[in-house]
Amino acid sequence: MRRSLNLLRTFLLSALLTGWGPALFYGCKNHQDNHEHEHAQDHNHSEEEHREGAGADHEADTLTFTPEQVRLMDIAVASVRRLPFSDGIQVTGRLELYPQNRASVSVPLPAIVERIEVIEGDRVRKGMPIAYVSHPSYIELQEEYLRLRARLPYLRSEFRRLEELHKQGFASTREYQRAYADYHEALARLKALTATLLTLNIDTARLNRGEVTRLVPVLAPITGYVHKIRVHIGELVEGGTPIAELAENRKMHADFRIYEKDVWRVREGMRVLFRVAGKPNLYVARIHALSPAFETDVLSVHAHAHLDNSVGDLMPGMYVEGRILLQEDTHLVVPSRAITHVQGKPVVFVAVDTGAVWRFVPVEVRPVAEVLEHTAIYGPLSEGMLVAVSATPLLAGELQKELLVHEH
Repeated sequence: MRRSLNLLRTFLLSALLTGWGPALFYGCKNHQDNHEHEHAQDHNHSEEEHREGAGADHEADTLTFTPEQVRLMDIAVASVRRLPFSDGIQVTGRLELYPQNRASVSVPLPAIVERIEVIEGDRVRKGMPIAYVSHPSYIELQEEYLRLRARLPYLRSEFRRLEELHKQGFASTREYQRAYADYHEALARLKALTATLLTLNIDTARLNRGEVTRLVPVLAPITGYVHKIRVHIGELVEGGTPIAELAENRKMHADFRIYEKDVWRVREGMRVLFRVAGKPNLYVARIHALSPAFETDVLSVHAHAHLDNSVGDLMPGMYVEGRILLQEDTHLVVPSRAITHVQGKPVVFVAVDTGAVWRFVPVEVRPVAEVLEHTAIYGPLSEGMLVAVSATPLLAGELQKELLVHEH
């Protein structure tokens, strides 16, 4: 009989989510308990009477509020998630950037800062100008490049002429060697200047057209966020001095510390559930490397874990606490504050936004285990459903009022 009731609840929940009406209810709210239902069925109560009684109860169970009422009551919702959830090892750590996702932006030669194009917190793309700088030495390098480029055709022609004359015996070896050295020296110097100008982000194609660049762009080496600006306009910076720092916060890993007594239980590939202080979200990571060095001062090793979900607004350096899962069992999981009690039964309020109103329907669940303020549950729910995670005692009180009115 209990299996039949659970199936009925699942059906009614699906009906509500597809717009068929308020057909959800939590088990055991009916005025009769399971034994009484079975006794009623043993005496062959009609199916029609059962539907009529259930329909009345469903209407009493559903709480309906306008969007304005939901805002005033400060009701927040969150999704039911299916996550790995099992016994594990409690760990702590920090969020860290991968080395390739952090960059310092600098100039290779001394320069004066003319313009700054970004502020801290801006997101930039690789190759986007961070600032513009200038210096007489940059102009001198361009001048030398143009002079060598203009002189190279003559040196090439002279070298080839003397090469032919030397083959025919009409030019001395000394003259031929001098022409060879002059041409190849100029060619090497031009190649080196070209590489230097490219390092300085000076467009040689534009320079070949005779256009000398005074303001030289300083380009972002990676895509990411501007973490810090270290200079101001008019400042003379030395070569290699950082003028800005960039960080790609969307790609981080968690660095957990595992103590000596638990090291033997941890292996690569294990999942980790973790959270950040002050944030309700639960994140998933997977261990991809264990440090081969044992830190004798704190008797621990480091475990590096890739994040499975989007990091959202997480930032490097944040302190995290988590649990390394020893098994891969998955459960439906809700924030622990989503669970409240009505008539002594643990329930969650499933939220349905119809556009015009919000409907909140209590569904009985069975808590399995709690980790990091999230609880694994059994019940007629599915991943992706919305449940209320704030003001749940208020919703429970409103439901009690509705039930009392319905009983009378």
